[in-house]
Amino acid sequence: MRDYTALEALAAQNPRLNDMRITTPKGTLSMRSDFGLWLKRDSPQIGKPETDSMLVEVPGADFLLDLTRAVDGSVHYKKRKITMEFVCDRPKVQWASIRAQLEALLQGQWLRFYFTRDGELWDGLFDVEMKPGDHNATVSIKVTCDPFRKGLVSGTEIPVQSVTMNRTSLSLKVGDSSILVSTVLPANATNPTVAWSSTNSTVAEVQNGVVTALQSGSCTIKASAQNGKSAACSVLVQEVITTNSAILGRCTLGSMSLGRS
Repeated sequence: MRDYTALEALAAQNPRLNDMRITTPKGTLSMRSDFGLWLKRDSPQIGKPETDSMLVEVPGADFLLDLTRAVDGSVHYKKRKITMEFVCDRPKVQWASIRAQLEALLQGQWLRFYFTRDGELWDGLFDVEMKPGDHNATVSIKVTCDPFRKGLVSGTEIPVQSVTMNRTSLSLKVGDSSILVSTVLPANATNPTVAWSSTNSTVAEVQNGVVTALQSGSCTIKASAQNGKSAACSVLVQEVITTNSAILGRCTLGSMSLGRS
Protein backbone atom coordinates (compact mmCIF):
# COMPACT_ATOMS: atom_id res chain seq x y z
CA MET A 1 0.00 0.00 0.00
CA ARG A 2 1.27 3.48 -0.89
CA ASP A 3 2.11 5.87 1.91
CA TYR A 4 0.20 8.92 0.61
CA THR A 5 1.10 11.11 3.58
CA ALA A 6 4.84 10.50 3.19
CA LEU A 7 4.68 11.02 -0.59
CA GLU A 8 2.82 14.33 -0.24
CA ALA A 9 5.19 15.52 2.51
CA LEU A 10 8.17 14.70 0.29
CA ALA A 11 6.62 16.60 -2.64
CA ALA A 12 6.08 19.66 -0.42
CA GLN A 13 9.87 19.92 -0.03
CA ASN A 14 10.45 20.07 -3.79
CA PRO A 15 10.07 23.67 -5.07
CA ARG A 16 9.74 22.46 -8.66
CA LEU A 17 6.45 20.70 -7.89
CA ASN A 18 3.71 23.30 -8.09
CA ASP A 19 0.93 23.38 -5.52
CA MET A 20 -2.15 25.55 -5.03
CA ARG A 21 -2.66 27.19 -1.65
CA ILE A 22 -6.01 28.74 -0.71
CA THR A 23 -6.77 31.10 2.18
CA THR A 24 -10.06 30.23 3.87
CA PRO A 25 -11.71 31.23 7.17
CA LYS A 26 -10.29 27.96 8.54
CA GLY A 27 -6.72 28.77 7.49
CA THR A 28 -4.51 28.19 4.46
CA LEU A 29 -5.16 24.93 2.65
CA SER A 30 -2.77 22.98 0.44
CA MET A 31 -4.57 21.20 -2.38
CA ARG A 32 -1.92 18.48 -2.37
CA SER A 33 -1.30 17.98 1.36
CA ASP A 34 -4.91 18.48 2.55
CA PHE A 35 -6.82 16.79 -0.28
CA GLY A 36 -4.25 14.70 -2.19
CA LEU A 37 -4.77 16.79 -5.33
CA TRP A 38 -1.80 17.02 -7.69
CA LEU A 39 -1.73 19.79 -10.29
CA LYS A 40 -1.49 18.50 -13.83
CA ARG A 41 1.57 19.55 -15.82
CA ASP A 42 -0.32 22.02 -18.04
CA SER A 43 -2.06 23.73 -15.10
CA PRO A 44 -2.85 26.42 -14.21
CA GLN A 45 -4.19 28.12 -17.32
CA ILE A 46 -4.29 31.86 -16.65
CA GLY A 47 -6.53 33.67 -19.10
CA LYS A 48 -6.19 37.25 -20.28
CA PRO A 49 -8.06 40.06 -18.52
CA GLU A 50 -11.44 40.80 -20.08
CA THR A 51 -12.03 44.35 -21.28
CA ASP A 52 -14.83 46.30 -19.60
CA SER A 53 -16.13 47.56 -22.94
CA MET A 54 -18.95 50.02 -23.52
CA LEU A 55 -20.55 49.79 -26.97
CA VAL A 56 -23.60 51.97 -27.68
CA GLU A 57 -26.03 51.62 -30.58
CA VAL A 58 -26.49 54.79 -32.61
CA PRO A 59 -30.06 55.19 -33.96
CA GLY A 60 -30.08 55.13 -37.75
CA ALA A 61 -26.41 54.09 -37.98
CA ASP A 62 -24.99 50.70 -38.97
CA PHE A 63 -22.19 50.79 -36.41
CA LEU A 64 -21.65 50.76 -32.65
CA LEU A 65 -20.15 53.71 -30.83
CA ASP A 66 -17.20 52.58 -28.71
CA LEU A 67 -17.20 54.49 -25.41
CA THR A 68 -14.77 52.14 -23.66
CA ARG A 69 -12.28 54.97 -23.06
CA ALA A 70 -14.92 57.66 -22.51
CA VAL A 71 -14.60 57.89 -18.71
CA ASP A 72 -10.91 58.72 -18.31
CA GLY A 73 -9.26 57.83 -21.61
CA SER A 74 -8.09 54.43 -20.36
CA VAL A 75 -9.20 50.85 -21.00
CA HIS A 76 -10.58 49.16 -17.88
CA TYR A 77 -10.76 45.45 -17.16
CA LYS A 78 -13.38 43.54 -15.19
CA LYS A 79 -12.23 39.95 -14.67
CA ARG A 80 -9.84 37.15 -15.57
CA LYS A 81 -10.42 33.39 -15.56
CA ILE A 82 -7.93 30.92 -14.12
CA THR A 83 -8.57 27.21 -14.63
CA MET A 84 -6.69 24.22 -13.28
CA GLU A 85 -6.93 20.46 -13.39
CA PHE A 86 -5.90 18.14 -10.57
CA VAL A 87 -5.52 14.39 -10.18
CA CYS A 88 -6.65 12.88 -6.89
CA ASP A 89 -4.29 10.02 -6.14
CA ARG A 90 -5.80 8.97 -2.82
CA PRO A 91 -7.85 5.76 -2.34
CA LYS A 92 -11.37 5.61 -3.74
CA VAL A 93 -12.86 5.31 -0.28
CA GLN A 94 -11.76 8.90 0.41
CA TRP A 95 -13.15 10.46 -2.76
CA ALA A 96 -16.65 11.17 -1.47
CA SER A 97 -15.25 12.85 1.65
CA ILE A 98 -12.78 14.91 -0.39
CA ARG A 99 -15.55 16.03 -2.74
CA ALA A 100 -17.78 17.08 0.15
CA GLN A 101 -14.96 19.06 1.78
CA LEU A 102 -14.03 20.82 -1.47
CA GLU A 103 -17.62 21.84 -2.15
CA ALA A 104 -18.20 23.03 1.42
CA LEU A 105 -15.00 25.06 1.60
CA LEU A 106 -14.65 26.38 -1.96
CA GLN A 107 -17.79 26.20 -4.07
CA GLY A 108 -19.23 29.69 -4.64
CA GLN A 109 -16.72 31.27 -2.26
CA TRP A 110 -14.67 34.42 -2.93
CA LEU A 111 -11.18 33.45 -1.75
CA ARG A 112 -7.52 34.37 -2.07
CA PHE A 113 -5.09 31.81 -3.52
CA TYR A 114 -1.64 31.39 -5.01
CA PHE A 115 0.63 28.84 -6.65
CA THR A 116 3.82 27.92 -4.85
CA ARG A 117 5.96 28.14 -7.98
CA ASP A 118 5.47 31.88 -8.51
CA GLY A 119 3.78 33.13 -5.30
CA GLU A 120 1.39 35.45 -7.16
CA LEU A 121 -1.72 36.27 -5.11
CA TRP A 122 -5.16 36.19 -6.76
CA ASP A 123 -8.70 36.83 -5.50
CA GLY A 124 -11.64 35.12 -7.13
CA LEU A 125 -14.93 33.18 -7.09
CA PHE A 126 -14.50 29.40 -7.05
CA ASP A 127 -16.33 26.72 -9.04
CA VAL A 128 -15.33 23.11 -8.22
CA GLU A 129 -16.15 19.84 -9.96
CA MET A 130 -14.87 16.34 -9.15
CA LYS A 131 -15.12 13.49 -11.67
CA PRO A 132 -14.33 9.93 -10.53
CA GLY A 133 -12.43 7.60 -12.86
CA ASP A 134 -11.33 3.97 -12.84
CA HIS A 135 -8.06 4.50 -10.95
CA ASN A 136 -8.08 8.14 -9.88
CA ALA A 137 -10.39 11.13 -9.77
CA THR A 138 -10.05 14.42 -11.66
CA VAL A 139 -10.86 17.73 -10.03
CA SER A 140 -11.50 20.85 -12.12
CA ILE A 141 -11.39 24.27 -10.49
CA LYS A 142 -12.41 27.41 -12.35
CA VAL A 143 -11.89 30.77 -10.66
CA THR A 144 -13.33 34.05 -11.92
CA CYS A 145 -10.76 36.54 -10.60
CA ASP A 146 -10.10 40.20 -10.31
CA PRO A 147 -8.22 41.17 -13.49
CA PHE A 148 -4.82 41.63 -11.86
CA ARG A 149 -2.86 39.88 -9.13
CA LYS A 150 -2.82 41.26 -5.59
CA GLY A 151 0.93 40.99 -5.08
CA LEU A 152 3.28 38.24 -3.97
CA VAL A 153 3.33 35.95 -0.98
CA SER A 154 5.77 37.39 1.58
CA GLY A 155 9.18 35.77 1.27
CA THR A 156 8.36 34.01 -1.99
CA GLU A 157 11.38 33.24 -4.14
CA ILE A 158 10.64 33.12 -7.85
CA PRO A 159 13.21 30.87 -9.52
CA VAL A 160 14.70 31.35 -12.99
CA GLN A 161 12.93 29.04 -15.44
CA SER A 162 15.08 29.63 -18.51
CA VAL A 163 18.09 31.53 -19.85
CA THR A 164 18.50 32.29 -23.55
CA MET A 165 21.10 34.19 -25.57
CA ASN A 166 20.81 36.37 -28.68
CA ARG A 167 23.44 34.23 -30.46
CA THR A 168 24.18 30.51 -30.46
CA SER A 169 27.37 30.79 -32.52
CA LEU A 170 29.93 33.52 -33.15
CA SER A 171 32.93 33.89 -35.49
CA LEU A 172 35.62 36.46 -34.64
CA LYS A 173 39.07 37.53 -35.74
CA VAL A 174 41.85 37.84 -33.16
CA GLY A 175 41.45 41.22 -31.45
CA ASP A 176 37.75 41.60 -32.31
CA SER A 177 34.97 41.96 -29.75
CA SER A 178 31.25 41.21 -29.79
CA ILE A 179 28.39 41.63 -27.33
CA LEU A 180 26.18 38.74 -26.24
CA VAL A 181 22.85 39.49 -24.56
CA SER A 182 21.17 37.05 -22.17
CA THR A 183 17.44 36.94 -21.40
CA VAL A 184 16.12 35.48 -18.15
CA LEU A 185 12.54 34.25 -17.69
CA PRO A 186 10.35 34.89 -15.87
CA ALA A 187 11.09 38.60 -15.89
CA ASN A 188 10.18 38.85 -12.19
CA ALA A 189 12.62 36.15 -11.07
CA THR A 190 13.99 36.84 -7.59
CA ASN A 191 17.60 36.62 -8.78
CA PRO A 192 17.80 37.27 -12.55
CA THR A 193 21.56 37.86 -12.64
CA VAL A 194 23.77 35.54 -14.69
CA ALA A 195 27.45 34.67 -14.43
CA TRP A 196 29.46 34.74 -17.66
CA SER A 197 32.22 32.23 -18.33
CA SER A 198 34.46 30.89 -21.11
CA THR A 199 35.52 27.26 -21.47
CA ASN A 200 38.87 28.49 -22.79
CA SER A 201 39.79 32.00 -21.68
CA THR A 202 43.06 31.92 -23.67
CA VAL A 203 40.98 31.82 -26.88
CA ALA A 204 38.24 34.26 -25.87
CA GLU A 205 37.37 35.97 -22.63
CA VAL A 206 34.02 37.40 -21.57
CA GLN A 207 33.07 40.17 -19.17
CA ASN A 208 29.40 41.09 -18.67
CA GLY A 209 28.56 39.65 -22.09
CA VAL A 210 31.40 41.36 -23.99
CA VAL A 211 33.43 38.67 -25.76
CA THR A 212 37.02 39.47 -26.78
CA ALA A 213 38.95 37.18 -29.16
CA LEU A 214 42.54 36.57 -27.98
CA GLN A 215 43.98 33.80 -30.16
CA SER A 216 42.87 31.31 -32.78
CA GLY A 217 40.80 28.37 -31.56
CA SER A 218 37.32 27.59 -30.33
CA CYS A 219 35.49 27.80 -27.02
CA THR A 220 32.02 28.12 -25.53
CA ILE A 221 30.66 31.18 -23.75
CA LYS A 222 28.04 30.44 -21.09
CA ALA A 223 25.58 32.61 -19.18
CA SER A 224 24.46 30.78 -16.03
CA ALA A 225 21.81 31.65 -13.45
CA GLN A 226 22.33 30.83 -9.80
CA ASN A 227 20.04 27.78 -9.98
CA GLY A 228 21.98 26.24 -12.88
CA LYS A 229 19.79 27.33 -15.79
CA SER A 230 22.10 28.45 -18.61
CA ALA A 231 22.56 29.34 -22.26
CA ALA A 232 25.64 28.83 -24.45
CA CYS A 233 27.25 30.31 -27.53
CA SER A 234 29.96 28.55 -29.57
CA VAL A 235 32.84 30.87 -30.51
CA LEU A 236 35.36 30.35 -33.33
CA VAL A 237 38.40 32.64 -33.39
CA GLN A 238 40.59 32.94 -36.49
CA GLU A 239 43.95 34.61 -37.04
CA VAL A 240 44.06 37.89 -38.94
CA ILE A 241 45.68 37.38 -42.37
CA THR A 242 48.19 40.20 -42.97
CA THR A 243 49.99 41.24 -46.18
CA ASN A 244 53.70 42.12 -46.16
CA SER A 245 53.53 45.77 -47.16
CA ALA A 246 57.27 46.01 -47.84
CA ILE A 247 57.17 43.22 -50.43
CA LEU A 248 54.02 44.65 -51.94
CA GLY A 249 55.70 48.06 -52.20
CA ARG A 250 58.76 46.69 -53.97
CA CYS A 251 56.62 44.82 -56.46
CA THR A 252 54.69 47.98 -57.21
CA LEU A 253 57.81 50.08 -57.68
CA GLY A 254 59.36 47.43 -59.95
CA SER A 255 56.27 47.40 -62.12
CA MET A 256 56.38 51.20 -62.37
CA SER A 257 60.07 51.16 -63.44
CA LEU A 258 59.40 48.59 -66.14
CA GLY A 259 56.57 50.71 -67.35
CA ARG A 260 58.83 53.75 -67.89
CA SER A 261 61.31 51.89 -70.11
